[in-house]
Amino acid sequence: MKDTLDIIREHEGFPTTASKDTLLPCPFCGNKNLGIAETWNGNYHGKVVNCNYLDGGCGANSGSRTSEAEAIEAWNRRAE
Repeated sequence: MKDTLDIIREHEGFPTTASKDTLLPCPFCGNKNLGIAETWNGNYHGKVVNCNYLDGGCGANSGSRTSEAEAIEAWNRRAE
């Protein structure tokens, strides 16, 4: 049975296990609990990498990108 934290994580897009291995830690807080969420503003579907604030992260994100690969690339570029 899912607990409340699991339900919130799913809703917020945390974590995406398949891509966690390719993401560098958060450049702001060092958190490794990252997720990829889907974004929607009414006209545009995108993907965003998030530093999981539910697991001690700071909530930083990559900004919305057109694909998961672009969001990961933007996130990893910030961490360099």
